Amino acid sequence: MKKVRTFLKKTSALMLASMMLISTNIAHVLAAEPTSVGKYNVPVLGLDSSAPFEAIKQAFSKAFGDSAELEIKEDGTKELTVTLQHMVVNFGGQYHCNILKVEGATVLSTKTEKFSQTFGNPSDVVDEQVPEVVKVRLPEANEKGGYPFTVTIDFMNSMSGTERPTDVTLNLDLANAKEVIDYTALNTKIAELKTYNANNYAEIGYNELKDVITKAEQLVNNASSSAQVKDMIEKLDQAKNALVDISEITNTIEECKELRKENYTEDSYKKFVEKLKEVENAKKEIRTVEDAKILQKKLDDARKELKYIGGDYSKVEAALKRIPKTPSNYTEASWNALMDAKNAVEYGLGVADQEKIDAFAKNLENCIKALELKDADYTKVEEALKKVPENMEKLYTEKSVKAVKDAVTAVVRELKIDRQKEVDQMAADIEAAIKKLEKKSEKPDGQQKPDNQQKPNNQQKPEEENGPLDKNNLKDGIYEVSVQLFHATNNQLSMAAKSFVSPAKIVVKNGVKTMYVYTQPMSFGNMTASLQEMRVFDLNGNYQNAVVQATNGGNPTCFSFQLPHTEEFIKVQVNPHVEMMGNQFLDARIKVNYQTLSRVSKDANDGKVNVLQPSSGNPKTGDSTNVAMYVTILGLSLLAVGTLVYKRKFYKEK
Repeated sequence: MKKVRTFLKKTSALMLASMMLISTNIAHVLAAEPTSVGKYNVPVLGLDSSAPFEAIKQAFSKAFGDSAELEIKEDGTKELTVTLQHMVVNFGGQYHCNILKVEGATVLSTKTEKFSQTFGNPSDVVDEQVPEVVKVRLPEANEKGGYPFTVTIDFMNSMSGTERPTDVTLNLDLANAKEVIDYTALNTKIAELKTYNANNYAEIGYNELKDVITKAEQLVNNASSSAQVKDMIEKLDQAKNALVDISEITNTIEECKELRKENYTEDSYKKFVEKLKEVENAKKEIRTVEDAKILQKKLDDARKELKYIGGDYSKVEAALKRIPKTPSNYTEASWNALMDAKNAVEYGLGVADQEKIDAFAKNLENCIKALELKDADYTKVEEALKKVPENMEKLYTEKSVKAVKDAVTAVVRELKIDRQKEVDQMAADIEAAIKKLEKKSEKPDGQQKPDNQQKPNNQQKPEEENGPLDKNNLKDGIYEVSVQLFHATNNQLSMAAKSFVSPAKIVVKNGVKTMYVYTQPMSFGNMTASLQEMRVFDLNGNYQNAVVQATNGGNPTCFSFQLPHTEEFIKVQVNPHVEMMGNQFLDARIKVNYQTLSRVSKDANDGKVNVLQPSSGNPKTGDSTNVAMYVTILGLSLLAVGTLVYKRKFYKEK
């Protein structure tokens, strides 16, 4: 009986240890291999080849270098970017050799290397053009954890006298993969927000934004993951969206300070100055848009209560208020003429001189209308155009060359400085298209393949099934695209941005594009409202009413309109019918992110797609599989422990 107890005790202990070891090992493997979307630097342990001799295998072992870049995409696919290495085989002499092709890979760049072209005569060396950096989809790992590839190597070809593909297995040290963190978007966001003028925003919100910017600057080059960087960008956006624009109040205060005391009764001017001081002090405590509106109304009311002495200068003051705040945007001559008109105004005139006072106002108005904008600066555009490569068609794919040509063709000349952002965007589009130029794939002998040989039957499909869509040449069907409601002029979200539900849908029927945008209730402090009307700026320079396609509780939830163009921003006017805002239309822009454009259906009349409602549903993840596995292992471990305790108690009682 003692032997039985000992056997059971050892068996239970062994079972428990095995379960815990299995659990630990599985958890270690899952934790070691990167799974999150992003890019990683992965150490290369070596390349095992099916070459016939050890000397050749040894030379080929480092053909993929010491490290590679692994990119995990949103759909879970993995792509490996490797820098191919020159090899020397010591086989009765030194043979120079190179990889000519990695099956299924895209060549990103090439180089010139030595090649011993005659087997048996290692001194017969020539120069040849070979791939340097290639990108290839990572295949499924084999049972030993290696990744199988097929490569073509010039040395193996010269040995056999014909092209001879070689099977290799790439071994990666995924346990020591390090994420490559891209700070470009974060740095761009920081640079953008640092240009914001403190005078244009409420002090409390602006200080909070400054604090977030400081934390973001500290994170640059110190983040532990891309997710941390993304989270910081979201915090910056939140702080930016929380800003309250007080530029109108600031400008009005400055205008009030320029009012001349001698033009008003002593009592009315004294009260006006007191209210002005109250507003200046209260301006520091603004937290919401509603606070800003209340102060603006106080200022406007205070100005109305001023009483003139003698002549009425209200038209003069109204004209002065319309003088632009950016003199640098206008030609020197036209701006100086306006300043002369301003300085020519005589104050303190009586009722008898009212015609003279009104003449000052009219002169000011005429000079404002005559202001001449400066030409936009096309320096960046010219610099971008100089970077466009010559003979692109010979070196790069037809599709990437077309993108560059389209960007160049889209340049509009002779715009004024008020459209400088559009001009700068033209330059940015050209630069971006140049960076995305893709080299044509090459044959082993270095000759380039014509684009029409990339697909079977020597024909190019006008639109790839899973490839990028051409927003300007969409076929009939139903599409989805991300949209946001932006400020009319500033590069920031509109106050009513939360009323929009993304993505929108685009229905193309007989070549006509109709966009469907979706809305929801939004909150302003303690008030809730919905967009009731929308107008869209057409190509003829007129605002057309969008059609209400669906409602909920009497509030519109879907608007439709014919898409006026496929540019990034669409000018619109929206009206939430809020009485305190004057039930008026507010200028805004719909920002359309065409990089997210995807096709939902090839049938524009597809009844399975409800274009009157936004899409819904969340992607499933594989997390539940791992959790279930851990729970199962934990349960088995607890069962083993329970068995051991029970056996001890049983035999102790015996």
